[in-house]
Amino acid sequence: MGVERHFRVRLTAIVVLGAVVRIVRLAASKWGHRLLLNDSLYYSAQAQQLAHGLWFREVFTDQPGAEHGPLTSTLMSVVSWGNAPFDRQRLVTVVCGIATVAIVGLVARRVAGDRAGLIAASIAAVYPNLWVSDGLVMSESVSCLLIALAMLATLVWADRPTRRAAVLVGVSVGLGTLARSEVILFLPAAAIVMWIVGRRNGVDRHWTHVVTATAVIVALLLPWMLFNFVRFEKPVLLTTNEGGALLGANCDDT
Repeated sequence: MGVERHFRVRLTAIVVLGAVVRIVRLAASKWGHRLLLNDSLYYSAQAQQLAHGLWFREVFTDQPGAEHGPLTSTLMSVVSWGNAPFDRQRLVTVVCGIATVAIVGLVARRVAGDRAGLIAASIAAVYPNLWVSDGLVMSESVSCLLIALAMLATLVWADRPTRRAAVLVGVSVGLGTLARSEVILFLPAAAIVMWIVGRRNGVDRHWTHVVTATAVIVALLLPWMLFNFVRFEKPVLLTTNEGGALLGANCDDT
């Protein structure tokens, strides 16, 4: 068996282990249960609205809504037909979590070789801080997958700096930002890596790859941002949840 095939077989086995962990947990503690009183109600209801052609409204007040980024609800809208799509929505996050295990393995492999890739994937398969979010109707699993993809795309670019790889960096960071706004902070980190690696390896016009990745991110975010600008009284870039976060973090009891 060749080295490449050997790695793939072992990584596949680890991903299957991660899938079993997540599916058993879903079946044992989540399947058939109602949603808890948290952000899952928002994501689930908004996904149902999208499935029925109602675009990004607050689920309790029927006002324009941008409490959270649009990507998670949009992904879940594909399976949000009917009156109780909660379990199908949970499966979307489980699939994202399983994919994250594989991507973590590929990231670590590029950093430190096959053994590191398999060890990292094994940790990701059973690490509670990852699988605890899989099966929740929230954005954590989606954003974890896209952050891992952004890391992989950046490493691909570092190994072989091309404009196509820079586009992949932009796509993963842009989509991740549409899942959770703070993922945009990955952009300056990726830009620094691209700048340093480009200069060190003598890549011609390496700064244009940074510009390319940034332009892709802007292109992905711009439709959502323009949509928000025309429907709110005050400018909204990505979400409106900073107000709720500040309110909850600065209440009298806190």
